[in-house]
Amino acid sequence: MNNSMEKSKINSNYDILKVALAIMIVMIHSEFLPNVLYPWFRISVPLFFIISAYFFFSKIRNCADEIF
Repeated sequence: MNNSMEKSKINSNYDILKVALAIMIVMIHSEFLPNVLYPWFRISVPLFFIISAYFFFSKIRNCADEIF
């Protein structure tokens, strides 16, 4: 039980990070950013895809383990 609570806490931390990254991505596309911050916010796009892909493929791996 304790292990599942720890996993839930870790996943919720990643969800908070993904929300922050999504906001940064919207700010990039809205051109609301000063030119100084633009290069720093550009890292949000690859980070968002990396984190999302990690959880997507780990979920697929868990489903495949249950099937086979």
